Amino acid sequence: MRIVLTAITAFVLVSLHAFSQMGGGLPFGKNKVQYQDFQWKYIQTENFDIYYHQDGFYAAQVAALEAEKALREIQSTLSFSITKRISFILYGSHNQFQQTNVIDEMMTEGIGGVTELFKNRIVLPFEGDYKKFRHVVHHELVHAVLNDMFYGGSIQSIINNGTRSFIPLWMNEGFAEYSAAGGLDIETDEFMRDLAVSEYLKGLNQLNGYLAYRGGQTFWWYVADKYGKGKVGEVFNRLRALGDVNQTFRASFGMTYEEMSDQWAKDLKKFYFPDVDRYEYVEDFSTRLTNHQKDGTFYNTSPAISPDGERVAYIRDAGGVFALYVMNISTKETKRLQSSGRATDFEELNILTPGISWSPDGTKLAVGSKSGGEDVIYIIDVNEDDYEKLSFGFQTVGSVQWSPDGTSVVFDAAPTGIQSDIFRYTFATKSLESLTSDVYTDNGAVWSPDGKSVYFISDRGTDTRADGGTTNRVKIWDHDVAQRDIYRLDVDTRRIVRITNDPDVGKQSLAVAPDNRSILFVADYNGIGNLWQIDFESGYRRARTNSLQEVSQISLSKDGTKLLFSSQNRVGYDIFLLKFPFEQKERDTLPLTKFRQQQNEQRNTLAGILNDPVEDTTQDVTYGSYDVDLDGADIVGRNPDVETAGAMSLDTVVTDFTPKDYKVAFSPDVVTGNAGYSNWFGAQGTAQMLFTDMLGDHSIYFQANLFLDLNNSNFYLQYGYLPNIIDIYVSGFHNAGYTYITDQVDNRSYLHRLRNYGTSFWASLPFSRYSRLDGGMQVMAMSRENIEQPVLPSLSRFVVVPQVSYVFDNTLMGFWAPVDGTRLNVTMEASPKLFDNGLTFATLRTDIRQYFHLGGAYSIALRGAGGLSMGANQQKFFVGGTDNWFNRFFSDAGWPFVNPEDFAFTRPGWPLRGWALNQRNGTRYFVLNAEFRFPLFFAFQAGPIPALFQGLQAQIFTDLGGAFNDQNKAVDQLGREFVNPLLWSTGVGIRSLALGLPLRIDIAWRREATGTFSRPVYLFSLGADF
Repeated sequence: MRIVLTAITAFVLVSLHAFSQMGGGLPFGKNKVQYQDFQWKYIQTENFDIYYHQDGFYAAQVAALEAEKALREIQSTLSFSITKRISFILYGSHNQFQQTNVIDEMMTEGIGGVTELFKNRIVLPFEGDYKKFRHVVHHELVHAVLNDMFYGGSIQSIINNGTRSFIPLWMNEGFAEYSAAGGLDIETDEFMRDLAVSEYLKGLNQLNGYLAYRGGQTFWWYVADKYGKGKVGEVFNRLRALGDVNQTFRASFGMTYEEMSDQWAKDLKKFYFPDVDRYEYVEDFSTRLTNHQKDGTFYNTSPAISPDGERVAYIRDAGGVFALYVMNISTKETKRLQSSGRATDFEELNILTPGISWSPDGTKLAVGSKSGGEDVIYIIDVNEDDYEKLSFGFQTVGSVQWSPDGTSVVFDAAPTGIQSDIFRYTFATKSLESLTSDVYTDNGAVWSPDGKSVYFISDRGTDTRADGGTTNRVKIWDHDVAQRDIYRLDVDTRRIVRITNDPDVGKQSLAVAPDNRSILFVADYNGIGNLWQIDFESGYRRARTNSLQEVSQISLSKDGTKLLFSSQNRVGYDIFLLKFPFEQKERDTLPLTKFRQQQNEQRNTLAGILNDPVEDTTQDVTYGSYDVDLDGADIVGRNPDVETAGAMSLDTVVTDFTPKDYKVAFSPDVVTGNAGYSNWFGAQGTAQMLFTDMLGDHSIYFQANLFLDLNNSNFYLQYGYLPNIIDIYVSGFHNAGYTYITDQVDNRSYLHRLRNYGTSFWASLPFSRYSRLDGGMQVMAMSRENIEQPVLPSLSRFVVVPQVSYVFDNTLMGFWAPVDGTRLNVTMEASPKLFDNGLTFATLRTDIRQYFHLGGAYSIALRGAGGLSMGANQQKFFVGGTDNWFNRFFSDAGWPFVNPEDFAFTRPGWPLRGWALNQRNGTRYFVLNAEFRFPLFFAFQAGPIPALFQGLQAQIFTDLGGAFNDQNKAVDQLGREFVNPLLWSTGVGIRSLALGLPLRIDIAWRREATGTFSRPVYLFSLGADF
């Protein structure tokens, strides 16, 4: 429920972007920068529309075929058929994916794809790895099918028809992983083993965040293994019918939710606990260098040992920020070199494709990172804190390795959104050359000690041509993209030699021995990623570890006496040191995990039918081979020469792979409202409508609040144009409000109607993700009419108001509000008197906020805001109270509206809690706020019943402010000066999600003019904190 409500709220906030710019609030937020002009096309299959841009045609075909294959599996599991076509929107890289307008949320590196509920669109990038791409296509398609099954495929269906149930996050994400992986997989098995043996596995209620994916996947595998695969679909169908998780579990398993949760946790512990006697804890054969539990971190990854073996460079997520650190291995002294997410340089460290490398002299580091719409390589001076940026215009850059002689670096990259290749950059000549050029996934490149060869991991199988596997020659949908083997490439001749030949075994992370006679690598032969060694000449392979937890991301010292690696240990990830890796105990084989044994048994059953038994490795299924007519619609036929296990028949799938140009067409995202009629007040009602195109580049938003007649109603219509670097909004509006105004002649208060209507133009130019320049113009007519004495003349104004703002925001968000970083908004607006009934004023406003993260959910927030208005017709500010305040109360002055321009341009200065709305007003103001924010407890929706209040946070605050006239005096409406020009209050507050809405409860004590504190003032309001 929280996701849906957030989405509905988000569309209103996004649509009102320009309106808020021209209104009272000073907006913040990071920017989605459109670095590229996308030229969109699409292809079609029986059930899908696949949208893609430049160079994306090949990946679009892969997505189309995988989607049809996945859809049959998902529909078969759920016993449900989709009712509407589903659209995929594909980007050629994660950098391009971050520029999407389909989703307003910033797509950080950890987000590999997203399925939204307005049009049930699937948006995802291709990042150079077809195995990962295939998995994400399947995963996101599960969400789209479940959206159709439970919610009718759109938010509009939920609004129109309601829904009996919402799927808990862990059930939804867990099933997506379960379905995409075909059950359990090695990565999740390793994760859950650590969770179980570390005594962190408690039950289903803990499955939030990352645990929702891994733990949820394990739950559905457990259900399928214990009750049969048909039980998975049965559970979803019962949940759809019953609308309650607890009732669903009773009907499906004969147990309550809590009973099933306990049983699942107990059975998993029984499954994993015997492994403790068969394998070694990672801390038993190595030394832990970092401690995520003590440091309050989760990630300590990507270790790179210095050439002298004395230091380690690694990535760490301290304080919620991924940063590059260097640690002295002996003293554990650490130094932060660079952090990400705070500036255009080092915008995001590539934590999912890590690869840090030292220069041979130990003075510099090479690391890949996002920067301004592309991936680059940074060369960082470890001692001087300086850096150089190598930019090649590549969309995706993976691991980087410095050559032994220091003259070049080798790295893997996906420059075009089609394939991942190995490249070499030479510093002296500034030349870049591709060492491989084919459609296969090549990555993890490392140098041999003599610098003559590069070793890498690939899915190329038997194809050892460096440039043979082009898209014209290889249809990747016919290829086993899950296979992984190690290859050697001669840098001079480009000759490739296959080193290993067990493609069904997962392999990652390489380190060549100093004598150049063998190579260390990580492989999951037994079901756990362990350190293995293979001799080049003899091919003899042996294990060097028998770890209970996965060994990953290895880095070997120059003399071969030290090896660093990362491992999940007690849920988080730490860096470990293994001394003398080549002298560790040799093992020809390792005991198989229970899951690996199950895999082999299942495959031996199938292989027995094919008379081809499997021993101790797994085999990932391939697509099979299909002939696709790219010139028009055709039937995709199965190649009879390939009959792989699990391959599907696409004989009845209709495809049209003829590229079609994308044309803008609007369709409704949300249309909602209500209407009524009163004998006393006439027609009444509200309405909101949002129409967008498929790519989210064009939007039309309409909002109306009808009361009595058009003159008394509020309307807002906006068109947004977003495909280019400058976002443009054009809108029209009409607002009406009422207030009592005292007549200057008879000193009586009369009810007046205040109106403003006009048009506005707004444009936003981002300089980077963190700063932008906003500007626009508003043409507005205003009026004041006496409702009780309509014969009296009305007062009208007509103004043209240009406005410009500079916005900076590099904050890091917590659960409720930013926890670290800076926000700044400086806005100037002015009105030249162009007409007889015009106004002359210039108004400057500013708002600056600073956040200090103290660790965990603790933070300090400081804010200073102020403004002043100048000119012949100075505008007003008022202070007191807070925004969206339920139980509000006013000062004796009421609303500060006298003239029509007051209704249009009077700006609030809040929060100033404990004081009444419009406690003071004037032509200049300031407000200072300070808050200490800390957690009470967090109860997220993982269980069967949504909690009424979730995520309780507390805070201690103090507010100080005031409003003054142009003589800097605080006076009332009669011109009398206040005794206490400054207003001060202090108090405590609680923040919580109440039925999915952000509820704020504050208790404030104001400092009275007498010097004493008032009785407590209770404030109930909705919204986020500053």
